[in-house]
Amino acid sequence: MLRDRVVGRTEELAALAELWAEARAGHGHLVLLGGEAGIGKTTLVRAFTEGLSDATVVTGQCLMFGSEAMPYAAVSQVLRGLVAVHGADRVIEWAGGGRDALAGLVPSLGLGGAGAVDAMQQFEAVATVLERAAAATPLVVVIEDLHWADPSTASLLQFLATTLADSPAILMLATYRSDELTGRHPLRATLAELQRRPGVRRIPLGVLDSGAAAELVTGVARDATPAMVARIVERSEGVPYFAEEMARVAGRHGKLPNTLREALLVRVHGLTEATQRLLRVAAVAGVRFDEDLLAEVLGEPDSLSTRLREALDAGVLVSDEDGYAFRHALLCEVLTEELLPGEAGRWHGRYADVIGPTRGVSRATICPGTCSPPVASMKHSGPAWSAPTHSVRRIWTDWDCWRPHSSCGIG
Repeated sequence: MLRDRVVGRTEELAALAELWAEARAGHGHLVLLGGEAGIGKTTLVRAFTEGLSDATVVTGQCLMFGSEAMPYAAVSQVLRGLVAVHGADRVIEWAGGGRDALAGLVPSLGLGGAGAVDAMQQFEAVATVLERAAAATPLVVVIEDLHWADPSTASLLQFLATTLADSPAILMLATYRSDELTGRHPLRATLAELQRRPGVRRIPLGVLDSGAAAELVTGVARDATPAMVARIVERSEGVPYFAEEMARVAGRHGKLPNTLREALLVRVHGLTEATQRLLRVAAVAGVRFDEDLLAEVLGEPDSLSTRLREALDAGVLVSDEDGYAFRHALLCEVLTEELLPGEAGRWHGRYADVIGPTRGVSRATICPGTCSPPVASMKHSGPAWSAPTHSVRRIWTDWDCWRPHSSCGIG
């Protein structure tokens, strides 16, 4: 997204404005903003809240330390935000008898020595402070990265969604990465429960259409040629972060910017080495691949399903009735670049040995060097076991069209 404006989110901003008007009229809402990483959730929230001249906006972010969610991290930040705006004395006044219940969240708000406090007391104290803060000035509470919420924060959010639904001038916005909610992620149950509440609304954020993506690219790379813009739009697949990062290096020959490469690989690096190896080999075949073909290439059919499940649960792969695919084509591209030259050549040769007999082409045709496009082009044209035979001319034509490092100068 552009730093000074939002591109392609007119409907979402209008929906938020309508919900804010309803909140001001006495019908508070919790809005769930979901979308994959890099889709622009935080940018949308920032653009909306910066346009509110008469509201107090406080933000908290759920945090993960290693594999553990930090308890009440976002709630603590929200309370500290209120203290920064209104002062500790006023927040303590709003808490009233629940003051010491907040001490576990923000120690400076408690008297100390009050003993153990149960969760319901904390929930009531937080709700009371938010309600009284909103009575002073209209209030927007932003909770970022809800997919990292600890169980207590998730429970508190459900409590607030019900308790504050009829409170005037309170709007809560919670963002989460939809692509994180795989397998048995605990937030899936929380979201299902929340969406049954009358005051809860869900606004999903999808990819940008080609026009909006092009507008984003030209806003960042003002000197980009039409060919550069079109290529970035195509490769970004409508993900704003991808488009913006590639636009920043438009016109420079080379690979993707390191920031984007690392963002794409972060989930892969959290997988077992065996699964990472599987993904690198699968990437040689292209964005889409078939389990049976991959099993034959790897020669390890027994453990394949376990590793594919790990990659699916991590949000690296997606699946449908036709097989598997990388969530993003750019990730497939980066993974092929992770292969050593000799390693790449060996896997191309292995694909050639498996595909060649059924396609009427030889190892030399499919694998003339150490690049993956010939296999990728064959894969994109249809399953290797049923598609018509490719001629040498067709394979190399497809390769030329596939090459990520085209003459537009985008890495």
